[in-house]
Amino acid sequence: MSDLIDTRYHYDAVEDKLTVQRIQDVEPIIEANKRAANDASSNWRGDMHHVASIPLVVLEHYRNRLGIDLLKDGAALKRFLNDPENAFMRTKRGRI
Repeated sequence: MSDLIDTRYHYDAVEDKLTVQRIQDVEPIIEANKRAANDASSNWRGDMHHVASIPLVVLEHYRNRLGIDLLKDGAALKRFLNDPENAFMRTKRGRI
């Protein structure tokens, strides 16, 4: 699984504007999540469960563009992980 993030800088001389682009190959993470979800038991007994692996660029996007720090806001993280559109980041099925 690659957590490496490529950072690219783009300068627009006309507008004197610098844009930072962060790129990460998330396919290995998504594939690992699918395998883990398929292998995970449906049992929710106990205190600790690995329920997701979220690519770093997704966490950065939510924090920098949307102002939501999923690592510090437990309620936002729960909503995020229970959203069917984010199912590809889950490693265990069910509601959190």
